[in-house]
Amino acid sequence: MITNSQIEKTLDFLRDSALEAAQAIANYEYVENYLSVLKAELMAEHTDLAVNAQEREAKRDQRYKDYLDVVKTARIEAEKSKFLIDAARTK
Repeated sequence: MITNSQIEKTLDFLRDSALEAAQAIANYEYVENYLSVLKAELMAEHTDLAVNAQEREAKRDQRYKDYLDVVKTARIEAEKSKFLIDAARTK
């Protein structure tokens, strides 16, 4: 049986972590969307090539690969926040 104290703690957690969770999700959405901007910028460096070759060169670029790590980290934080919120709601 869940006590009133446990319910209070859970509600406090949900309230106190709401902004952090929202920020993590917003960060992930931002970095994911920025990936297409970065790809376009990298493709623009190869305007002498066909579009499919520009895309290949952009995806081969170390800056693109490095940014994928940023996307991965943001996704992990967003999913962690969602998981913790869901776990608290379930409790």
